[in-house]
Amino acid sequence: MRTIVHRVAGLVVILAAWGVGDHAATALHLPVPGSIAGLAVLFFGFVTIPRLLAVVTPAGQTLLRHFPLFLYPLGAGFLTLKGLGPMVLLKMLAAIAVSLVLSLVLGAYVFRSFKRARG
Repeated sequence: MRTIVHRVAGLVVILAAWGVGDHAATALHLPVPGSIAGLAVLFFGFVTIPRLLAVVTPAGQTLLRHFPLFLYPLGAGFLTLKGLGPMVLLKMLAAIAVSLVLSLVLGAYVFRSFKRARG
């Protein structure tokens, strides 16, 4: 029961950071998506309140464990792109592949940095 409470608390923090970032990006007309602004809010929270990382870690690990499920809607969306030419689809696939690789590399780097900092 205790682990469920920790995961829910972490998920609430993650969703709150996303909501604040989304609202800030919309209200301030920022040139970044709200989810990215939410990540910045979450990172700022980690820097200012180090204990926050321990609260978010269980929920974050659960989300990362099920990360492939988030990619299925992307694949289903490609099935509806019949009318686009092959060059457009190739450009889209290249952009998705590059962004996925960059986000995985950056995520691994941040994870390793936090792991080193925690000992």
